[in-house]
Amino acid sequence: MVSSIVRVTMSSYKSVLVLACVMGMALALQPAFAQDAAPAPVKVKRAKKKKATPAADATSAPAAAETQSAVKSGGGEIESSSPQGENLKFNTDSAPVSTDRHPPMTFKDEGDSPVGAPRKEYAESAPEETPYKAYIGYPKHQLGVYAQPMSLASAWSYQAQTFNFTTSSTAIGVNYRLFMTPMWNLEVDYNHSSMTMTGSKVGTLTFHDSTVNFDNYTIKNRFCVIGKSTFYRQLCPGIDIGNDGYPIVSFIGSSDLALARVQDIIVGVNLTYQEPFSEKFIFKAMIGYNYGTGIGNSGYLTSKGDSSYYANAGFEWSVTEHNIITALGEYRARDAKVSGPIGSVTDTWITKSSALGAKIGYIRSF
Repeated sequence: MVSSIVRVTMSSYKSVLVLACVMGMALALQPAFAQDAAPAPVKVKRAKKKKATPAADATSAPAAAETQSAVKSGGGEIESSSPQGENLKFNTDSAPVSTDRHPPMTFKDEGDSPVGAPRKEYAESAPEETPYKAYIGYPKHQLGVYAQPMSLASAWSYQAQTFNFTTSSTAIGVNYRLFMTPMWNLEVDYNHSSMTMTGSKVGTLTFHDSTVNFDNYTIKNRFCVIGKSTFYRQLCPGIDIGNDGYPIVSFIGSSDLALARVQDIIVGVNLTYQEPFSEKFIFKAMIGYNYGTGIGNSGYLTSKGDSSYYANAGFEWSVTEHNIITALGEYRARDAKVSGPIGSVTDTWITKSSALGAKIGYIRSF
């Protein structure tokens, strides 16, 4: 009986061990079956909203439907389209839209060169001890008009005879000045005048009524030395080049004469001095000498010698910053000789003349 009980007990013990092994294996395999039976929830994030196009709508609608179907079948969930905290953040990956119509500024050093290449030099370096000079407000321009009444007295000598001639005329002129710097300026001057001779009979010679016109022009180039005490105290030497005309008489018959002119190309020198004597008034004085080259004569008489001298003095009144009134007196003297063949005879005339006049003008500065 005891042996029978032991056999039953051993048989029960084996059954318990087998049952325990089966339950352990079932518990170990349960997670795998659970994963196959119930997939984990899928979380799908909503993409950034983009502007839809017809083509994109046609292709994206099926894809969206498939995504929703897959999510529903898998037990997943779709996030709400309402704005959340993450969606309200600023987009810092791109530049904001600009309303400026101008192109963006770019900074580039043109002096930079590739490695190994010489650097570009845009200007020669000046020594450090050399001062930098800049003239503010230059170049300056002045445009003026003027009237110049003048009285002329001439003595014409022919062979052993001398004929005195006096007349008066008024020249109308225009001039332009260009001040490149305070020390260097150019001036162009043009004037037109006419002279008339009244007929008369002197001995066997008859002088006929006649009138001649003159168109004179001059180019003046000046370089000025500026005084240390004031900027407007200046001494300016210069050079003249131009066309200078003067009256003579010439034969129009064996014993008939008429007024004529000589237009001579001249070169000369001049010297100008100016001194301010109040805030608005500047005193100016000029002397000059011109030499006739004999080029550009008209008629059968040509210049064999022509020397002229002139001097003037006056003031400039600056009414405003850009408006100037000028007034000056002028004296001129000339010593000239002309000669030319008329038939088989060579005529030679010597002219000595002097002129006294005034010059009143207006200048616009800009």
